Amino acid sequence: MNKDIKYIIISLLLLFLGVLLYSQSIVRWGLPYVKNYYPYEYNGYSQNWDICFDSTGVLWLANGDGLISFDGLNWRKYFLPSYDAVACISIINNRIYIGSKNEFGYFNISSPSEYKYVSLTNKAMNLSLSNNYFFYSAKTDYGVYMSDGNSVVRIHNDNVDVLFTNVKGNLISFNNLAFFYNSATGLYLLSGSKSLYIKGSYPLNSNISMFLPYTDDTLLIIDNKTGIYKGCLNLQNIINPSLTIEEFDFPNEKELIANVILDARKTSFGYIFSTYFGGTYVYDLDFKLQYILNQESQLISITHNKIALDPNENIWLAMDYGIARINTHNPFTLLSKVHGLSSSILDVEFFNNKLLAGGWTNLYIEELDKSTNYFKKTELENICWQLKK
Repeated sequence: MNKDIKYIIISLLLLFLGVLLYSQSIVRWGLPYVKNYYPYEYNGYSQNWDICFDSTGVLWLANGDGLISFDGLNWRKYFLPSYDAVACISIINNRIYIGSKNEFGYFNISSPSEYKYVSLTNKAMNLSLSNNYFFYSAKTDYGVYMSDGNSVVRIHNDNVDVLFTNVKGNLISFNNLAFFYNSATGLYLLSGSKSLYIKGSYPLNSNISMFLPYTDDTLLIIDNKTGIYKGCLNLQNIINPSLTIEEFDFPNEKELIANVILDARKTSFGYIFSTYFGGTYVYDLDFKLQYILNQESQLISITHNKIALDPNENIWLAMDYGIARINTHNPFTLLSKVHGLSSSILDVEFFNNKLLAGGWTNLYIEELDKSTNYFKKTELENICWQLKK
């Protein structure tokens, strides 16, 4: 058989397999298609701290060189007057609010070649700067909140309020609201220029950093010191808000916490956790681990700082080196050494509800009805050019 025709048949077979598996709504088989963007492609610094999409679908990136945009065809770069790194992004209408080192403000971009940066740092009265980057932001109906880990400010139009200064803690964005957690005192709801204490029995030595939606009336609480919890946040009585916390059996919890969770998202298909040491973990809605996105799954970096979802819910990652796009709805999947295939594959064939893969050194077999997501080597240790029923 002509080799070109053979490769076309294999590609069509893999496409059919991907569609079949999606139609049966079973655990994803294989890894999704990954596209890495190297620094030379977007003409920027290697490290990327934040990533988001605006209402038109344009991608915005907080990069070591400044602010970067991508419209699907062209990458464009916008600099701060100091030429420092941009560390976080929040977009409201036509303003792109950013945080940097001892600095925060916004970009007005009227065209790709015409833009203006407005600094708001000097409007923050009695703010004690700690020589840190404003890495964290939360967009709400009350404006944009930003934090450098030691202070929290609110930006509303061109006005700035200082809510906390010289107070260590985590700024948390959840359901269009902003919260601040301090390990010594607990959790606060940020409402306008005020902070409201939320009563709760917080875990000892806790470091609550993120909330995720769970059910209609509960949420997941991510604590990078003590684990992942389930909680119920009661804000109906705004004078006396409360948070109840209970233990939750989350798969791979210890591994996630050990790898340090940097960001998390809930999607229509599941939950996503990006980490400092272990890449990104993708679960379905029942918390079954679907796959881990790391260097073994073709990503060029293991430290994934932030997650963004495009209008089609494909995953975009701002990484310590480069950017990655993961096509979650593409029927093509990658089956590689993490699935037991330790050599190049030359041919595939279905037989008795099994998928056989012929390689340079072995014949591999996967029993589809058992959904193990793993190929086993057979006793045939030889080159397998062609498989026929």
